Amino acid sequence: MGKGKFRPGEKVRVIGMPNLSFPPGVKDELGTKKLFKNMVGKVYTVRGLDEYGNIELRPEPIKRSLD
Repeated sequence: MGKGKFRPGEKVRVIGMPNLSFPPGVKDELGTKKLFKNMVGKVYTVRGLDEYGNIELRPEPIKRSLD
C-alpha cells in the first residue's frame, strides 16, 4: 500500500477534476467525465489507497432522469 496523507475512513471533499482526454477515436462510453464533474464539491469517505498511494473513492452511479 502506498504512503499518503489520507487514511481509510477519513472524509474528503472533491475540489476539482483532472483534465480528461481520450485518444483519437476513443469515446467516453463509461461516462467518466460526467462522473468526475458530478463528484466536484461533494464529500466522500476514503475507502483505501492503491499501490501508488492514490485514494480510492466509491461514488454512487449517476442516476439518469426519465424525462
